Amino acid sequence: MVWPRRRVEATGDLKRGLTPTAFSSTYAIEAAFPEERWRQRLANPLAKVFVAVTSDTRQILSTLVLVGPQPRREGDSEPGAADSPPPLHWVVNAVYTAVEARRRGIGRALLAAARGWASREAASQRRDGLLTAQAYEANAGAVAFYREAGFVESDATAAGAVGLELRLHLSNEGLPPVS
Repeated sequence: MVWPRRRVEATGDLKRGLTPTAFSSTYAIEAAFPEERWRQRLANPLAKVFVAVTSDTRQILSTLVLVGPQPRREGDSEPGAADSPPPLHWVVNAVYTAVEARRRGIGRALLAAARGWASREAASQRRDGLLTAQAYEANAGAVAFYREAGFVESDATAAGAVGLELRLHLSNEGLPPVS
């Protein structure tokens, strides 16, 4: 399978010391997964996988997975919206861009596609949406990536967590009434 190989390559970056603080997994763990484990991950009904590939060879350049909607979290309602349902919440996960494809806007484009999809999903249910992501504080590139995309630091980061939680609110205001 191509996708698991790219994920193992991503954790291989960790093994080679290229991105030592980027992933919550290790090369040894990911490389040992049997194909069935990869198939289960891809078949997760809560996972929406976004992939950027080359047009000629279909080589995977970047991946991003949205997982959700997640169960409601404490404080998910918007301020002043006590009567409103909580936003639909997706977690941004498994973001990786191949070393040779970095700094070309591919990750930004993939995140924009995921954001657009989540916004449309939330709007179709007349709900606000929420995207959250976690990045290790030491991974300044990832933190900057999310901030540049409009994410802000969240006060919902668990005490003692290794990483930061970043979130982006999506609004469905201005939609026509449901008929």
